[in-house]
Amino acid sequence: MQQKFKKAIDENQDVDVDKICDEVLGTRSGYIKGLGYGPKPNASRCGHAKIIKDLEEEKNMWKKKYEVEVLENKTNRAQLTKHEKMLRQILGAKYDEHEENSKSGDKQGDHQV
Repeated sequence: MQQKFKKAIDENQDVDVDKICDEVLGTRSGYIKGLGYGPKPNASRCGHAKIIKDLEEEKNMWKKKYEVEVLENKTNRAQLTKHEKMLRQILGAKYDEHEENSKSGDKQGDHQV
């Protein structure tokens, strides 16, 4: 490779490192297109990157599910509070009605004796 590089310089030709590498090493599928003959990607690094990406996506999915659950819980609590209030009003009215009936029954009982 150095000989071809030196020959290109001696002949005042443009030195194209990629062409020289192609001639010496041949073209292989392991090279990164557009990046030339530099270091090859580490398979385990690519695997780790995919795992990290997948875990991030899963984390985001669980985060969204959690947010939906929190929102549903707030809605359910609000509905429960509303129903409790309504039941207290109904029960309070029934209790008041019962009290009035009890008092008027006592008064009627007093008149009959």
